[in-house]
Amino acid sequence: MMRLVHTEEIWDTVVSLHLTGRGAERAREVVLAWLHEVDDVLSTFRPETPLARWRRGELALDDCPAAVRDVLALAGEAERRTGGAFDPCWAGGAPDPTGLVKGWAADEAVVRALACGVEGVQVNAGGDVRTAGSPGGGRPWRLGIEAPGLPDQLLDVVEGHDLCLATSGIDRRGAHVLRRGSPARGLLAVTVAGPDLSRADAYSTAALALGHEAGALLEELDAEGFASLRVRSDGEIVASRHWPGVHQGMAVVP
Repeated sequence: MMRLVHTEEIWDTVVSLHLTGRGAERAREVVLAWLHEVDDVLSTFRPETPLARWRRGELALDDCPAAVRDVLALAGEAERRTGGAFDPCWAGGAPDPTGLVKGWAADEAVVRALACGVEGVQVNAGGDVRTAGSPGGGRPWRLGIEAPGLPDQLLDVVEGHDLCLATSGIDRRGAHVLRRGSPARGLLAVTVAGPDLSRADAYSTAALALGHEAGALLEELDAEGFASLRVRSDGEIVASRHWPGVHQGMAVVP
C-alpha cells in the first residue's frame, strides 16, 4: 500500500499530511493547492489577501471570495455559542477569524483528499488534527495528546477512524489568548474532540480564554458532541463525560 507523508510550512505554522492508498500522490497535490489557496485568501499576515483588505475597509464583503464570508459566519456563530468567549475581534477593528481558519481548512482538506480515492488521510495543522479512513489495514488512527510543557509525555490517546482534535494552550506561545483584554491563564491547555475541526478549534480557544470559568461551557458542549480534556493551572486534568480517550487517573466531570 502507498503511504505518503508530507510537511508544509504555511500559515505561520507547519501542516503535516499522512495519506494512504491509491491516489495519495494526487491527494497531496490537491490538498497543498487548497492550503495555499486558503493562505492567499484568508491570511491576516499578508496585506494583499481579500480578508486583510476587507478588514482595512478596502474591499466590500460582497466582493470577497465566498471563503471570507464562510469563515466570518462561522466565527460569528462560535462567538454567539460561547457567549463571547470566542472573540473574532480580539485583535481590534473588524472581525478576525484566525482562531478557526486552520480547523475549517483541515476539514475541507480531508474532503478533498478522500475525493482522490485515498484509503486514509490525516491532516495535522499546527496541532489541530483531522483524520478519516485508516492508516492501513483497516486500523484506526491513534492520536496522542501532549502534556503541556512536556512534549515527550502524553496526557491521553484517542483512537478512531474519523477524528477531530483541536488543542489550545499557553505552553508554546504563552498566554496569547485574551479575555476582556487580559491574557487567559486559568488553564494550561484544552483539547476538544468533535464532529468537525472548525468548531472544535473555536471552542478550544474559547475555553482557554475562559480559564477557570470554562467548566460550564465545556459541559454544555460535551452534551452537543464536543467532548473535552483540560489541564488546569494547578496541573489537575479534567475530562468531560464523553471524552473518547483512556483518561486513566483523571478527574472526570460527573
